[in-house]
Amino acid sequence: MPNAINVYLEIGTKRVFAGATEWPGWTRSGRDEEAALRALIDHGPRYGTALGTAGRLPLRKGPRGGGGELDAIIRHVAEAEASYLYRLGGKYQQGEGTAVAADTKRLRAQILDLLTRRVQGESIPLGKRTAPLWTPRYFVRRTAWHALDHAWEIEDRAIRDDGERRRGG
Repeated sequence: MPNAINVYLEIGTKRVFAGATEWPGWTRSGRDEEAALRALIDHGPRYGTALGTAGRLPLRKGPRGGGGELDAIIRHVAEAEASYLYRLGGKYQQGEGTAVAADTKRLRAQILDLLTRRVQGESIPLGKRTAPLWTPRYFVRRTAWHALDHAWEIEDRAIRDDGERRRGG
């Protein structure tokens, strides 16, 4: 079967999440298994397009996220990942005056280190935390979904050379 894609389902009490096991961020939800799988399939073409279009393009102003510029969107994604790190059991201190790329590189190295330790079963001190820690699998899915959601935002707002939007709608 040439177009077969392995998927997993996370079945909750109110929502079901369907995700492609080998394509981080390609995750959709629905009220039941069928709706989640249908949403996943329907978003397949957009997922592929978004992976190739998020570059340094001028963006139209838009309502999502206050209509931020590309650097502001990238900073927002990094700040969200830093807050997600806390839910995984870590804590990230942003560098003073550090460039977004350098700061993101440091953050991602810390994420990778903590994910490795968690997957290997290392105990993480909870300190004063009251909320339960996220599982590594949930952390990866949530982080990938958030980054991809903003890649779609960039795709939606990107201006082509002829001044038109990349996608209709």
